[in-house]
Parts: sequence; structure tokens; C-alpha cells
Amino acid sequence: MSGIYFHTPTRPDPVVLNGAERAHIDGLVRDTFRTTLRQPHMASLRQVLRLNGAAPVEGLDLDKLRILNLVFDHEEELEAHDAAGAQTLSMTGLMANTTIAALPASQALIWLHYGCEEHGWVDGPDRAWLADRYQDALGAGLARPGLGWDAVIDLLRERDDKPVVTSFYNDFPDRQRVVKAGIWPEAAAVPADAETDLDAELAVEHAWDELGDARRWELGMRVLRAAPADAGELRWAPEVFAEQGIAHERHAEELVRSGARLRLVPAAQRV
Repeated sequence: MSGIYFHTPTRPDPVVLNGAERAHIDGLVRDTFRTTLRQPHMASLRQVLRLNGAAPVEGLDLDKLRILNLVFDHEEELEAHDAAGAQTLSMTGLMANTTIAALPASQALIWLHYGCEEHGWVDGPDRAWLADRYQDALGAGLARPGLGWDAVIDLLRERDDKPVVTSFYNDFPDRQRVVKAGIWPEAAAVPADAETDLDAELAVEHAWDELGDARRWELGMRVLRAAPADAGELRWAPEVFAEQGIAHERHAEELVRSGARLRLVPAAQRV
């Protein structure tokens, strides 16, 4: 069974949240976006995205299928033109931010869903704050009880002096990211064919294991702390959440209110 893993250096094993919550959160985002666009004043954006706003017929919701295509096919992108110029919007970001605007208690869940594969994390002093956000999501009925949330919240409230880092593949500290960042001096001796030669790969794994837990955590956290400012959504903190959104994107209500000219363009036309 898949899971979202919550790692901290003071525990030998991560706390695991049932991976079914990712599918649940993803569905919440798409359903909220679809519901938002069915409001009368959202007709202009609905028309641009070619959503008909009709009720399902014999259980088939054409808008639901269209939204899936927009997210997963990557064949079309939304352009907004206003006084600031042209902006290409991520459909994923637009849908996520629309959900956050409609359901503020969903923000921590959405950032977890989109950030766990990239090792979204919270620093020690903000752990209790994040625990409260997950508790808010449970209280609002957006997160589902009985899937591991209690253990996650207990972990976050356990102490305030060490970070908690997430993963989807139980792979933190992440050796590959450390090697790519060039902050593991010993990796300079790693054979160039380590990714294709089994013996070379085993040698790299052995060298990594020899570092010990504390050194691996130090290197893993150096990579996360050195992330550029535009990756700020991977560090979960009150001041970052206050900026709203997952990728500095806009949300549907604001986009329509702004009066921006909107159009869908084939992804291949993007310059």
C-alpha cells in the first residue's frame, strides 16, 4: 500500500499516512474547481475552458472528464492577458489555488499532496502550527479520520527542535538529490556509470550508508534549506502559507474578477 512518509531525525522509522489520501485530495481539488466554475458569474472562464456546466447525464459528467484532460494531457495551457502583460497559467496551480480560496482549511492538505514527492518539510518551531492545520482539515471534514492523521499530528507535536520531512517513496534523506547538489565530497569518486552498472551502484549505496544517519540527515537538509526562493512552497511555514497558493499562481474567482482576457493555447505554442 502506498503512503506519505513523515521523517524526523529523532525517530528510526517514519510515520506513515495512508496513500489513499492523495487520491482523495486530488479529487477534492478537481471537484471544487468544477463546482466553482458552475456558478453563473464564472461563465466566461467556463466557456474558455470548454466546460458546459451541465448536470451529469446517466452518471456521465462531461465537465469532470474535460478537467481530467486539462490536467493530465498537458496539450493546452491557459493564457491571461491584462495590464501586466501575458501570463501562462498552470492548470494544476489554478485548480489548487481555486480550492484553497474556496476551502481555506484545505491548504495544508493540498501542499502535502503536491509537495511530498519533492520532500515538502516543516522546521521544528513550526511543527505544532502544521499539526493545527491538519487538525483543522480533519475538523472541516476535508481530511478523513482513521488513515494515520492522528499519528502524524502526534509526531508534529512531539517536539519543536527538529524538522519533519515528507516523502512519497520513503526516500529521505535523498541520496540522488545530495549527489546532484554537489555537497557530498565523497561523491566525487563515484563512477560515472553508477546509474547503469550494478557494481558501481552498489558501491555508491555502500558509501552513502557508511556516512551514518546524522551525516545523511545533515546533507539532506542542506539541499532542502538551499532551495531557491521560488520553491518556497516546499517549506511549510505560517508566513509562506499567508502568501496563498502552491506555485505563485492565480485562482479562478480572482482571474474572472480581474477582467483579464483569457484563451486556451496548444502547449506547443508556448515560447
